[in-house]
Amino acid sequence: MKITLHKYSAALLASACFISTAGISLGEPATAEAATITATVEEFHGALALGDRTAAVALLAPDALILESGESQTRAEYEREHLAEDIAFASATKTERSPLIISTRR
Repeated sequence: MKITLHKYSAALLASACFISTAGISLGEPATAEAATITATVEEFHGALALGDRTAAVALLAPDALILESGESQTRAEYEREHLAEDIAFASATKTERSPLIISTRR
């Protein structure tokens, strides 16, 4: 599942916790901005685990495209069709994600 975060225009691939958008790529040293992005990713996952639909959606950009299992959804479609399932899963399971690797392009 790939989610574009509103706060920092990052994209989250939740299954692998992989950050990648314009301005952010993999493989370079982390910056101070990376800590903020990581906190936002954690905040999103925390909102899902707590069942806080409003907080989770607030972190998604209005033009976010969520990619999962080869399908894409707009933010509105995700909120309407899939968010409840992600909240139920996150609330019912304990997951351990790999550390995020974030770098900026200059």
